[in-house]
Amino acid sequence: MAVGLTLVASLLFGALPAVLSSQIDLIGVIRQSSTAGRPRASRINAGQAMVFLEAAVAMLLVVAAALFLRTIMNLRNEPLGVDPDGVVYARVEPRSGALPGNQRRAFFESAVKRLQSLPGVSGVSAGANPPMGGAADAGVRTTAPVCTASSSEGVAQIAAFDSVLPGYFSVLGVAVKAGREFEWQDNAPPGSRVLVNESFAARYLGRGAPVGQPVTVGIGCARRSGGGASVFAMNDVELTVVGVVADMHGPRATPEPMMYLPLLGFIGPVTLIVRTGQEPAAMIPAIRRAVRELHAQIPTFGEATLVDLHGRQFRRERLLSNLFALFGVTTLLVCCIGIYGLIAYAVTRRRAEIGVRMAIGASASSIVGMVIRESLTAVFAGMVVGTVAAVALSRWFGSLLYGVSGADPLALVGASVVFLLAAMAAAALPARAATKVDPVTALRQ
Repeated sequence: MAVGLTLVASLLFGALPAVLSSQIDLIGVIRQSSTAGRPRASRINAGQAMVFLEAAVAMLLVVAAALFLRTIMNLRNEPLGVDPDGVVYARVEPRSGALPGNQRRAFFESAVKRLQSLPGVSGVSAGANPPMGGAADAGVRTTAPVCTASSSEGVAQIAAFDSVLPGYFSVLGVAVKAGREFEWQDNAPPGSRVLVNESFAARYLGRGAPVGQPVTVGIGCARRSGGGASVFAMNDVELTVVGVVADMHGPRATPEPMMYLPLLGFIGPVTLIVRTGQEPAAMIPAIRRAVRELHAQIPTFGEATLVDLHGRQFRRERLLSNLFALFGVTTLLVCCIGIYGLIAYAVTRRRAEIGVRMAIGASASSIVGMVIRESLTAVFAGMVVGTVAAVALSRWFGSLLYGVSGADPLALVGASVVFLLAAMAAAALPARAATKVDPVTALRQ
């Protein structure tokens, strides 16, 4: 289809000049020979109209590329609540090795100790659903109904939860705001302890000290609070808050109430989290080898650095930025070629006028300024129209932007500067050629 459209466009725009050329009035051309030194306004105006259109489209695309570039920068600088540098994920599936549930806690404890012995490793932990990895990467959350001492009668309270090992938050660089992290003795039955994030504490635990407060999780809470069926159904479990941690969330996401339970004998895939002072990607072979040595039938999979996973969160914005930049540069190049051709044509048609101006004392700089001012009027008009169009169309793709509006001054000024520099460079060569006109030769012609 693309090849067909290219051929049709080539034939259409190639045939049109040929048809127009075949209809030239030869007698009229001969009669105009005496006035050949004067520019034909129709030709120049047609060229200016084409440059105006090219400038408007190019400016629109360059502004769009600048807006998405600003979006990517804002997303990269968005606080995540975690420190992604030096962290690598490696998922394991205990069920692949037919590991019984009562042996999984011992397996994960051995895996953490084995990985901590690797050179360059500063911390190891694991979680069922870490930030930007596993189910969290797909936007999947497991939730449960909760009741606290400050719960209002008839008001449903729902919180997401995750299962983690000791050291989970220190390895991820998450601040512990109150209390403590889990310890290995917390990871043994009956597992009555829970960590919550700041959003949970602020919404469900009232104004008192959150550490030590009881939290009830289960379908009984949903019945007492008047809530409907939960995504996760379980009998009521009484838990005690032992710590409050900072919120963790990905780009564009808002923090939600979150509980963290001891991993215990979790039956699903678990993500091992390793922090290293070395290049994290270089640690992947050593992590694979260490887990294989621990249990040959439980290999790792889905290995990735947290920095790479963070970058994947805005791959759509990066793709759009690259596309707009590619189209913008291409259109800007075409526009610059049009500017060059328009000014070169104007200089050729006005050689006699330029020669007279130079003969009566016009300086080279004044000639260059005159040519550029008269020829770049269409460029400035196109820039204005393109900028207005970009701001207006930003309403259509505004949901894809982050931390920036369609009228962002930095993006508009940056795009305008880039466009003006390119246009001035395209105009400089033919404008400078105008100063090389020999007045005597031009007057003789």
